Amino acid sequence: MPSERIGTRWSGPHAAMQQSGKASSCHARPRVGRIASTRIGKPRHPGERGVTMSRDAPEWLCQIDGRQIGPLSSIQVRKLIRAGTLEPHHQIRRANEDEWQPAGAFDDLFGGSDSSSVPPLGESAKRLKKTQRRERLTGIAILLLLLFVGLPAAVILYLNPAVHEYVQTIGTQEEVIAPALATIRDPEGTREDVERAEEELVAYGRRSIPFLYDLIQENPDDAEDLEGPATRAYSVLIELSEVGYVFAVRRLNHTDPDVRYAAARVIGRLAEDDGEDRVYRLTPVVPLLLDPYEKVRRRARYEIGEGRYRGGFPSNPEFAEFVANHLVEHGLTNTDPAIRSSALIYLSGLAETVDLSTHAGTAESLLEDSPNFEVKRTAAAFLSSLGGNEVLEYALDDSNEDVQSAAALAATDRVSSKSEGDTLTAVFARILENSEQYRAPHWKPEGTEGADVKTVRALGRLADTNDAALSVLVDTATTHPRDDIQRAAIGQLRFRAEDHYDVCTTALLDALKDENAITRRSASWSLVHIEPFQLEWIVAIGDSIDAESMETLGKNEALKSQIMNASVEDRQAAAEALSTWLGSLEGTDEVPVHFKRGALECAELLGLCQPTGKAAVIYWTFQLPVASSTQERMECAYGLRALVEEFPEALEVLQAERDNSALHGEYREFLDSLIGSFRTEDAP
Repeated sequence: MPSERIGTRWSGPHAAMQQSGKASSCHARPRVGRIASTRIGKPRHPGERGVTMSRDAPEWLCQIDGRQIGPLSSIQVRKLIRAGTLEPHHQIRRANEDEWQPAGAFDDLFGGSDSSSVPPLGESAKRLKKTQRRERLTGIAILLLLLFVGLPAAVILYLNPAVHEYVQTIGTQEEVIAPALATIRDPEGTREDVERAEEELVAYGRRSIPFLYDLIQENPDDAEDLEGPATRAYSVLIELSEVGYVFAVRRLNHTDPDVRYAAARVIGRLAEDDGEDRVYRLTPVVPLLLDPYEKVRRRARYEIGEGRYRGGFPSNPEFAEFVANHLVEHGLTNTDPAIRSSALIYLSGLAETVDLSTHAGTAESLLEDSPNFEVKRTAAAFLSSLGGNEVLEYALDDSNEDVQSAAALAATDRVSSKSEGDTLTAVFARILENSEQYRAPHWKPEGTEGADVKTVRALGRLADTNDAALSVLVDTATTHPRDDIQRAAIGQLRFRAEDHYDVCTTALLDALKDENAITRRSASWSLVHIEPFQLEWIVAIGDSIDAESMETLGKNEALKSQIMNASVEDRQAAAEALSTWLGSLEGTDEVPVHFKRGALECAELLGLCQPTGKAAVIYWTFQLPVASSTQERMECAYGLRALVEEFPEALEVLQAERDNSALHGEYREFLDSLIGSFRTEDAP
């Protein structure tokens, strides 16, 4: 039989199959001298596998669920254990033994069942050997390819003049780039040298681009200088065309704003010549519309814009829609107020090309849900530009105080037409009536204005064309309980006086009667800057005027003409008011310089008023120390000498002047005789 010729080592599988009465193709004699393996049937359930036997392994017989499997090698048994087919309670014995034992009793099987201890055998070993052999052959093939193909090709390429020149230029920064950059930097270089340097940098290609941007970064302020280094660098970058565009796009995110500015400028210049592709070229510049630096935002607006002078708005509907979407999504929610304001302004310009009402839902969500108060305000302003004042009135009734304040601030930002002035005036009046509710939040920096004060300025702008707004402004300036709002309204009346002279000046004169000294001074400041200034206002102002306002008043030539043509009574009344303010400056040498300038102007006006009595004493007392010559001092002394009998303090001024240690000679003797003559006349 074949099994007898093969030997007992290979009789197990054949004998088992012959005893079971099954035909098998394994009766054929296997080849001697190699490992032969035999499949033990097909698996009868998912946990059972077909296994292989090795000539070198011990043999095992297993009983699993009433079925006998084997003989198996130790490795095959471990595979059954790992697969969960053979468990510790199953019976197992060696092929040369008769006693069956639980599989768990054999520690060498269950203790060594870890896959890391099982070497690859059978088909796995064959595949591993084939893979290793294939890898070795691949490595050898690569080496042969490099040896017989790569080396000759490298020699041929190196001998090519163009490649040889390229290889030689690698690493020649000091020889090519540095001299060319030095020529561009030189402000006194000839045009021929500069053009030659630019050609060298263009020929050097992309390797010169980083150095060109460094040059622009070093000279950010001469970007508009037609002969400056930065402009020369721009011309080279533009000549590099596609490579220059790619590098410019990469630098749009640079940390230096000057580099971002330069990149946007290069992209805009390259996009000019691209026709239909211009929009595609400019798309990377759109995020710079929200750059933290105004200089960069301005450059982005210029490059994106169209028209004769650029800086306008894109006319392409799809591109304009893309820009609008970006500004709404990222601009209205930005934490920087300057960026939000810039986004709003640009969106208003896009309204002619894009239907912004599609973004109303986004703005409403921001108004209601954003945790940032300033974002709420921006959203309210955007909604008001879409829906008119109705949106503002609706927002003022919102239960959320932040929404109310945001709506109030948005109202102050509106530039309304005359037709809707009455409605907006009612909104402003309502805000001012509840001004405490719209104060600047406590967490804002000191000096930050809330909707309450900003409403006053908006009301002033509206008062130019709306009488109802002017009436509300006058009432606010004269009767509002809060001093800061009252003063803000007083300041607005000054700017409205050109068109509403009588109404504004009357309101300011009423404000001069206020109990608050700061309010009175604010009213006097506004009156002083209104033309024409009336002489009788000097009496109404009195001592409420400050030094700067007095200096302004003293330079008013129209007022001086009024004084010269006024009646004696009016001049004397004005002199009394001026002397009261001038007399408050005791010790002129110790007051600030701007007070001295105001006092000099005041004294000039007082002299024009021809003062008498106490006003004259104050006038000559002030003029004496500021006189520029001995003759002027003598005139002042004579003026004081004439007032001594009625006002004894005039004599004290003369005595103090005589005791001045800086005085000497003829003038001192003159004062001695003047004072002595008075005492002689006064003696009994």
